[in-house]
Amino acid sequence: MGDALGVPVEFRSRAEVQRNPVTDLRGHGTYNQPKGTWSDDSSLMLCTVDSLVQHESDTADMGQRFVQWSQGKLWTLWGRVFDIGGATSRALGRIQQGVGHNAALVHQYRGRLAERK
Repeated sequence: MGDALGVPVEFRSRAEVQRNPVTDLRGHGTYNQPKGTWSDDSSLMLCTVDSLVQHESDTADMGQRFVQWSQGKLWTLWGRVFDIGGATSRALGRIQQGVGHNAALVHQYRGRLAERK
């Protein structure tokens, strides 16, 4: 529920939200999405839970579910992804290219550390 409340005001300043507080579900906003739309955060969490229910702990399966989500095939409200972070997109691209899911994530993590130096 919190994610659906936040999507319309994502990336808005605190001052903007304080001037026009979110008190109910809204449509449109940052991504011009219908009322009640959840974000990539909820979609990826649903992929994770789906994987854990099917396979107690199978990170390869989880990675493939993330890829399916990024293609609009799993856990999207409207059959398409309207927002995906750059780091997530790059890691999922590596998985699609056949790089092992763990290697794809480690590579992305190391890249982020290098950017901070």
